[in-house]
Amino acid sequence: MGKDLLLDYRHWLQDAQKRLQLEFRTFTASELGSITEVSPTTQRDWRRRGIERTERPSAGWNRYTFPDLAFFSTLRLLINVGVSASSAAQLADYSVFAGFQIADDATRRGQIRSSGS
Repeated sequence: MGKDLLLDYRHWLQDAQKRLQLEFRTFTASELGSITEVSPTTQRDWRRRGIERTERPSAGWNRYTFPDLAFFSTLRLLINVGVSASSAAQLADYSVFAGFQIADDATRRGQIRSSGS
């Protein structure tokens, strides 16, 4: 049941990305918090604990991409249902980033059309 929920959630997130065309938009920590209900304080805590593994610029404010939003949303969902933070991070990392990589690879091979086509 839990695996099916994650797969459905990943598909929903991929469809949302296509509909909203957010591939290249970035978000501030505050915007990420408003969208995912993960406060900037929690984001900092997760980063300090090594749970958040998104790329950070060498200087300036943190910026987040659509896959980052999906990661944080999935992470919050898993933690809220009782999964430990470290296990939730591994599951979220796999379910979100692997899903986006598969979709990107299929788009490059011409198996699916990108939202801009």
